[in-house]
Amino acid sequence: MNTMQTPELEEATFYNDLPQTLEKAWLLLEDAARNRHSPMHTPVLVSCGKDHTARARTVVLRDTVRTARELHIHTDSRSAKVEEQHRQPTCQVLTYHPDEKIQLRLDATAIIHQENDVAREIWAQTPLSSRRCYLAQEVPGSSAGMPTSGLPTDLENRAAEAAESEAGFCYFAAVIIKVERLEWLYLAAQGHRRAQFDWAADGAVTNRWLVP
Repeated sequence: MNTMQTPELEEATFYNDLPQTLEKAWLLLEDAARNRHSPMHTPVLVSCGKDHTARARTVVLRDTVRTARELHIHTDSRSAKVEEQHRQPTCQVLTYHPDEKIQLRLDATAIIHQENDVAREIWAQTPLSSRRCYLAQEVPGSSAGMPTSGLPTDLENRAAEAAESEAGFCYFAAVIIKVERLEWLYLAAQGHRRAQFDWAADGAVTNRWLVP
């Protein structure tokens, strides 16, 4: 049985309508945050490396806040992406829904929250099974002499207890991705559609059609 569910907004509604196109995009992003079966639940986040080349990785979309134009992800503060985003906060998110045939490319700015009230509030809602990831002893991406999860041996096959999981908070980073541009691509047999939405500092949005 296909457990994937997609938001209801028919093609006829958004195909030639810019406001409804944007509505469909946000519906997909909201669904992706709460539905682990959505193909958009794991978008690609691209940042700029130290050598000024693109660095792409798959992340898990934890929350979408439409009113603030925010996408939320969590990561280890020791990871390369955090250092990259501290140095150069501009980033891009790319995601595609094969059933809907919709690609979203988002230009954004990343804000890193570590050991502050925002991070603590999100940490409090994080399941113990997820907190365990932040108890790894070595820096993510560092060399290892053998296959390893990086976790202490006694945590290999169990979730951490609440008290012991707190040791991981110092390595927990909540990344708030503020969307500044959304580019839409819809693949359709009768003719593709491409559109761009830009937000000004005051939140005003401008939109336009693009040639696919």
